[in-house]
Amino acid sequence: MVQIKEEFQKLTSQTLEQYIADDLSGDYKNAILALVWGGPPPEMATKSGKAYVEALKAKTDEELDEEVRMETENIQEDPTVKPVENFNAKDDAETLKKAIKGWRFGDR
Repeated sequence: MVQIKEEFQKLTSQTLEQYIADDLSGDYKNAILALVWGGPPPEMATKSGKAYVEALKAKTDEELDEEVRMETENIQEDPTVKPVENFNAKDDAETLKKAIKGWRFGDR
């Protein structure tokens, strides 16, 4: 994600977070910012435009260092969805297809 953010800033002269904060709103904006940050976004990231820049200026060097450390830190993932023994995608897809047949107008 770090490389994506850097490239975005090179191309657009603004941060990805600024772009999202300016272009989106509400829960959707917060969800996208959470994806970009890899967790709940800092309070200042939900602000747009000038408010974002001012909030960033108000941060101490220590706070900024901590945010960079958190963003670049290698985190060991612990997935909640794990493969199951004897999983057969083809059989499951066929079962789902039969279960939803008739839900759409064209399948009647």
